[in-house]
Amino acid sequence: MRVPLFQILTEPCGVPEAGKTREGLQRVSEIDLPLEEGLPESSYAIKIEEGAMVPVLKKTDIAVFDSLGDPNKAIRNIFIVGVQNQPPQVRMVVKNEAGMDPANFLKPATGSSTSFINKRRKSFMTPTPLHIPESRVSPIPGSAHEMVYLKSIRPERLSVVPVKNVLWMHPLIYIHSI
Repeated sequence: MRVPLFQILTEPCGVPEAGKTREGLQRVSEIDLPLEEGLPESSYAIKIEEGAMVPVLKKTDIAVFDSLGDPNKAIRNIFIVGVQNQPPQVRMVVKNEAGMDPANFLKPATGSSTSFINKRRKSFMTPTPLHIPESRVSPIPGSAHEMVYLKSIRPERLSVVPVKNVLWMHPLIYIHSI
């Protein structure tokens, strides 16, 4: 099966344009993978060039990710993650405080900005002590503190990223060793 082969750019990701969910990746060519069953049309391959995920992903392995895939089917909970102002990273998601599917982190808005899609009801005005003098409600919404914990295996390093900075997450669905 032929799959598009991408390379991870070293440039940091910006705010994605409408419909662009692979910010920080550049298409290089296509690769034939010996598979008995097919892969989704939204899948793409990346040749692993860093050792951060050894022994799961070794250098020279071909990792196949699905840009529209079910996050619950990620191999060993590994994703390629686009984080604002950083190059894309292949990391293990240890904890996701947002409590939502990684596939739905940020979707491009119809306008020029990017909007956060959340299944919870939006709060347009949070009561503060200025609005209710005897209130003890914090003016900072709880969603401002939601984080995603990303882990590399070698060297073992944990990165804590605010959910609002996560542009996209695509699950690892297949590993081809060369």
